[in-house]
Amino acid sequence: MSNSHPNLTNATSGSVSGPRRSFRYHILSVAGIVCLMLLVTEVILRFLLGNIGMPKYVLHPPDGRCTGLQPGTSVEYTGWAWRVPKVIHDVNGLGYRGELREREDAFGAFRILMIGDSYVYGQAVEADQTMAAHLERSLVRRSLRPIEVLNFGVPGLNLEEDVEQYRKFAISWRHDLVLLAADNNDLAAPICDLIDQPVVMWLMKHVRLARVVYYVVLAVTLPERTQVSLLSEERIRRGLDAFVEASRRAGARFAVFLVDGTMLEWAPEGMLDREVAERTVPLLVLNRSEIGEKDEIEQIPGEGHFSDEGNRLAAIRIERWLERNGLLPEP
Repeated sequence: MSNSHPNLTNATSGSVSGPRRSFRYHILSVAGIVCLMLLVTEVILRFLLGNIGMPKYVLHPPDGRCTGLQPGTSVEYTGWAWRVPKVIHDVNGLGYRGELREREDAFGAFRILMIGDSYVYGQAVEADQTMAAHLERSLVRRSLRPIEVLNFGVPGLNLEEDVEQYRKFAISWRHDLVLLAADNNDLAAPICDLIDQPVVMWLMKHVRLARVVYYVVLAVTLPERTQVSLLSEERIRRGLDAFVEASRRAGARFAVFLVDGTMLEWAPEGMLDREVAERTVPLLVLNRSEIGEKDEIEQIPGEGHFSDEGNRLAAIRIERWLERNGLLPEP
């Protein structure tokens, strides 16, 4: 006679499987709610945040740079953070922004090359609203001699990449003066490293939540990393020496303007002023006001880069500075 108790066994089995099913249901419910919340957040962020429509980059172009801009391309841009009015980020057929200019001009124009990052490129404004475009129009009005200002800015370049952009690319255009636009990002990590991570780039562009997480992590870690980087006097010296040497070989003069004064605050006190003075390189801090002018150059709200009007004011200050330092041709 069997001692087993089927009813007791089934009851015990049911009492065990019940809590397990309940636990699994609870986990799935929580996961579903979280996914729904993330989805709703993503939809909201798509209305609030821009599309990071940066100009198209090219990795390792034949001239030896780590990165540059893809010639003959254009991209709609609505902001890297908050959504702003749409503009077109374009690159001409020769790989820089603005009008096409022959490498060897046939009209004896006084030519200025402007090197830098997104401020020079003109992020969030049209090609005819950049600092270079405003400066050229202003200089043309004051001179009988043809004057050209070429925009070789690339968003995200650091100081070493600025050197590459000049020595391996921009220098092939005959020029009389090269201007380096510097700011605190110039001593950060190379933009080439980020562009070389296509998965990260895709997530930042197409998944707004991923972008927010990236910015939060960056905001937490950047001050410490930037502080250490900006205290590297050797990087600044090497960068300045590279520009001075290359511009002399090209028969051109060299000058530096700071987009803001932050680099002066983070670099060793007086270091940058001392280094440019030793090399007889003129230096302008763009947001230092002159008599009768506003302290700050107008920026695009929610975006941070100079507006059309801000670039116009910046061009005026650059023109006055160039004139004071004898860097312009006679009117």
